[in-house]
Amino acid sequence: MRAIGFGFVGLALGCIGGFWLGLMAGLIYTEIASVSCFEGHCGYVAAAIGALAAALCGLGGAIYGVRRGMRPEEAAAY
Repeated sequence: MRAIGFGFVGLALGCIGGFWLGLMAGLIYTEIASVSCFEGHCGYVAAAIGALAAALCGLGGAIYGVRRGMRPEEAAAY
């Protein structure tokens, strides 16, 4: 049960962080590649890159969270 909770937290944080990183990367890409902003095309390109990054980072965060939750607890060294 702990692994599932960590997986959901990893998914949520991965999606949020990935979207914002992808959005920034998409904005940088549209400026460097001189993508046309006619009818908001540059915004669509940046949002698509942000959505792709959110999906990939969310999947990575979920996998990391599940693996982290499945580790045996280490004894506290007091």
